[in-house]
Amino acid sequence: MSPVLVTDGSAAADSHPRVEIDLDDFVDRTRYRCPNGHRSWTPTNSHLWCKACSEAAQHGAEVDAEHYEVYDEKDERAIPWSAVEVV
Repeated sequence: MSPVLVTDGSAAADSHPRVEIDLDDFVDRTRYRCPNGHRSWTPTNSHLWCKACSEAAQHGAEVDAEHYEVYDEKDERAIPWSAVEVV
């Protein structure tokens, strides 16, 4: 079995391409979701916060409202928050 190389995006050579998300654009707002599939997320200082996840946690669900990646429904992939630019 050959070794698998995993990168964290911290070096320029393995950084993730920048993704611009326009929160005023309905298509962008519905395309990008929190990792749990909710559209009710808001950008914060260094991550995103999801209102629906927060409400679920308040009702006993074992979820965190703070996320460090956003899910792209169109491309079916997770994007690290460090690669996201909110416009």
